[in-house]
Amino acid sequence: MPLFIYFSLPDLHYPHFKPGESESWARYIAFHQGQVRELCTGYGKVAGFWFDPGPHHGPDHLYQLAETEKMIHQLQPDAIVMGRDFYESEQRSPELPGNISGLDDQGEVVSNAVPMPRSDNWPFEVCDTMNRSWFYEPADINYRSAEELLRELIEIVGKGGNLLLDISPKPSGSVPPEQLERLKFMGQWLRKNGQYIYGTRPVAMPKQSWGYIVKKDKQVYLHILNWPGEKLTVEGLPFTIESVQLPGNEAVDFSVSEEKVEILLPEDAREPIDTIIIMDLKST
Repeated sequence: MPLFIYFSLPDLHYPHFKPGESESWARYIAFHQGQVRELCTGYGKVAGFWFDPGPHHGPDHLYQLAETEKMIHQLQPDAIVMGRDFYESEQRSPELPGNISGLDDQGEVVSNAVPMPRSDNWPFEVCDTMNRSWFYEPADINYRSAEELLRELIEIVGKGGNLLLDISPKPSGSVPPEQLERLKFMGQWLRKNGQYIYGTRPVAMPKQSWGYIVKKDKQVYLHILNWPGEKLTVEGLPFTIESVQLPGNEAVDFSVSEEKVEILLPEDAREPIDTIIIMDLKST
């Protein structure tokens, strides 16, 4: 599991955290950037930083994030910086095209326009919870089902994003059984189908009513969340299809006419959560 560091931009315990007081603030930024430098140099490979200003942002909070980001990339070239390198959305999957938030140097949320899904989109991440709480809240028993969470993952990947799914351990450090149950369900599904999720990128096509289209290498994967009827029709696919199959190499009946692909699949071969169709592309 890669090391991705959540880092609070404010440190209310540090005596020089005094926004608006230039001398104290300069000492605070030196302290703050020193901590980031230590994390980048003392703990091996760092996958990224997730900077959180909380309620402490604005004109007096000159966090110098652009400078900090430059330092991170010098010390950890492959690390990403949430709020700068990535767009982010909290507790909802964005509708694309649409706006997703980022951070400026004052820790203020800024809105960034993201186009329809395509392979070269600027990356984004959705941070979400299993119930409605980020922290352990025993009274919050309003958990979403494992099936709903899995469909959310597929939706976000289909749009070209990443899902950060929160867990909230108890004071003992143990994970609540409701959360473990959902993590195990999703983990078992990914153990079987992860190759159709990891490393994929969305295909530049209009939104499909039935699900999402992603690509990896010489294959296209259809994630069908809602089977539309007797047959599935995909129009405008910008590839030439050689064969169509299910996971496990079971052939699927299909026909191609102009830029339209029609797929026939018996009802008993469809999956209740996500029917995955594999299209092999014809070599050019």
